[in-house]
Amino acid sequence: MSLIRFLAIYALNFFRIGFQTVAIAWFATLATGRVSAVAELLLVSSVSTLCISPIIGRLVDSISRKKMLLCLGQVSAFFFGLIATCILRFAPSIAPFFVLSSITVLLSGASLLSSGAMDYFLRTFISDEIRARQLARINTVNQIALIAGT
Repeated sequence: MSLIRFLAIYALNFFRIGFQTVAIAWFATLATGRVSAVAELLLVSSVSTLCISPIIGRLVDSISRKKMLLCLGQVSAFFFGLIATCILRFAPSIAPFFVLSSITVLLSGASLLSSGAMDYFLRTFISDEIRARQLARINTVNQIALIAGT
């Protein structure tokens, strides 16, 4: 896998993360009518990520098909985001904070799954001797994609 292709996949992942963070926060505000729901939802996201990351990390380490995990994580995140969008668009009365919190936890799990697979690809496809030099470029691309997504 070339560095350019790897950076493109990484950038798409971070764009999705930025977009989903803003979208789910916007949904929370629209569904509850409270701006404080944004902070509450971000707290749910952070705590759920902290709690499930050891479990997802072990899962990623134990499964040898990393490309499948990467795809599964991205498709899952898209699917859960689509559910949130459909609920908000077609049935906003059934989108209480609990439903959005549950979707946020599922999105966190999907993001962790993709991130674990991406970390594997980083360690596998970029050799140790150039990885340190490339990390600055990778992090810059990630931050630009995250900003663009938000």
